[in-house]
This record gives sequence, structure tokens and C-alpha cells, in this order.
Amino acid sequence: MDIARVRALVELVASRPIAELTLSEGGSRIRIVKAPSGAPVAPAWRAPPAMSPPLPAAKTEAPHAAPDEEMLVRAPTTGIFHRSPAPGEPPFVAEGDRVTPGQQLCVIEAMKVFTAVTAEREGRITAVLAANGEMIQADQPLFRIG
Repeated sequence: MDIARVRALVELVASRPIAELTLSEGGSRIRIVKAPSGAPVAPAWRAPPAMSPPLPAAKTEAPHAAPDEEMLVRAPTTGIFHRSPAPGEPPFVAEGDRVTPGQQLCVIEAMKVFTAVTAEREGRITAVLAANGEMIQADQPLFRIG
């Protein structure tokens, strides 16, 4: 299912008195649920940057580590670990990638709220310590940056 078709379906649900729409096509399934009028809406996983609220940076084991020392990037919250911005897309980072301060490494989903985890310093990803789609705990090591 292409993104243009998904957007058209979202617009259809938004403009009509439809509360929920579920569509299965091939191996894909999409479910669109309209929030009740006046209810707060969780931010979309791939919302445009201008619309996204500022997201907290991940806690690290040694925030002032020297560039040649390894440090751990830890989960700021409990939730589901996502390595990519959307299913089927490449991961934000992989082992061996160079990262810069503020670069997004992953997202953690908790109750349909997505929290970005970013690098606090420059370095190279030496290990990815969590599996995509895995339930992780707050303060669990996610990446090692050397």
C-alpha cells in the first residue's frame, strides 16, 4: 500500500462521519481510528519536524567521555525499540556508522507516543544492543558508541 493511498484514506476518515476504518490488501493491513472530538491526539511517528514537540535525548553512561572512550546510550523510557523511522525502511544507524551529536539513533514507542533517542557525542556505533521490535526497559543499554 503506497503512502499516497494511506493519506487519501486518512483524509477520507477525517472528512466523513466514520469512526474507524480497517483495510487489508495483500499482506498489508491498515487501521485508521478517528479520535473523539476534542480528545488529545498522540503525535504521529513520522510527523514533520515543525509539528513534533522537542524530544528528550537519551541518557548516557559517560556524558563527557573522551572521543576515544566507548560510552553506552541508554533507553530514556520503557517501551518498544524501533531501529527505523517506519516499517520496511532502513535503520537510523547500523554498526560501523559514524554519528554526530543530536543525530537520531532510534525511537522508543510507549502507549503510542514515540520518543527519539539521539547521540550526545560524535563517534562510531560499535554495537547495537537491542533487537528491533523488542520491549526494552528504562535505562537499558541500546547502543555502544566508540
